[in-house]
Amino acid sequence: DLAVCVAATPARRLVFLNGHGGNSSLLVTACRDLRVAHGLLTFLVHPFIPPASGGPSTEEELGMGIHGGLHETALFAYLRPGQVDMKQAVRSVPEWMAANEWVRFGGSVQFGWTSRDFGPQGHIGDPSGATVDLGCRLFDEVVGAMASQLREIADFDFPG
Repeated sequence: DLAVCVAATPARRLVFLNGHGGNSSLLVTACRDLRVAHGLLTFLVHPFIPPASGGPSTEEELGMGIHGGLHETALFAYLRPGQVDMKQAVRSVPEWMAANEWVRFGGSVQFGWTSRDFGPQGHIGDPSGATVDLGCRLFDEVVGAMASQLREIADFDFPG
């Protein structure tokens, strides 16, 4: 419905902002389908590349701080300080998977998973070092990156 409305205007670009790495595959497919169906230039923007897709994660998290880890918790501590209970911030890193070359978060072999596959607490990473200051720095980086991404999107077009 949204794409139909955008296609009915002079706008030619539709940008999706993905705040949850678990939605990436679905949104990539939606971008392609909407491009084909409506002729729009469609884009999927990640505020940062999720660790599960090869983005950065701390060395202490063995590259697997992907769900409620240090960075995500720090961002929430900055954006919603009253909703983060640091007493519950405990390390939950799947160290058994860190030595895998292929089947791992950010590896070239993807796998279906739920956070409960890695423990009852529901997070994957080490949020224990999260601070409001770190969250503020990360937020500023994300905003700067998004501004740059949107400028490039505004200039992007296919040849012809």
